[in-house]
Amino acid sequence: MTLERQVAVSNSDLTLLFICTGNTCRSPMAEQIFNEQARDLSAHAISAGLDAKPGSPINPQAADSLTSLGYTPTEHSSTLVSTEAVEEADVILTFTEDQKNELGQRFPAAVQKLFTISEYANSTSGKHEDVADPYGKSAEVYKETAETIDSLVGLIVSSLKTN
Repeated sequence: MTLERQVAVSNSDLTLLFICTGNTCRSPMAEQIFNEQARDLSAHAISAGLDAKPGSPINPQAADSLTSLGYTPTEHSSTLVSTEAVEEADVILTFTEDQKNELGQRFPAAVQKLFTISEYANSTSGKHEDVADPYGKSAEVYKETAETIDSLVGLIVSSLKTN
């Protein structure tokens, strides 16, 4: 994995698509963190879920975790991943290797723009770890997950700003 993949899509109007399972925890946190950190870039994020129940709000513990990091959670309504979203995205980021593989099977034409968030954020170091689902776990696990996502998104935004 090289930075060329990030540089190639770091021009104007970059759209990142964050994908998790239910689109109520990890992906909406990443979407909101990215959109806040990248507000001075010509880039934005959207999110969806592989098995989302459309219309569900962000998990309250996920929202609380965003607040604890200094973000103001915005309105969220979960969305099932769609062909249109996949086609419109410049980069698609999942939270686990399994999610990445499942998306690659569902949308084979998108494989070249599909990465785990850790893989994409750490493209120069080669460090790739899944970001586990906090669903049903303690508030502390949600906070740790939000901190991990915040850090990974920070690496991505920093890379975009320097390219």
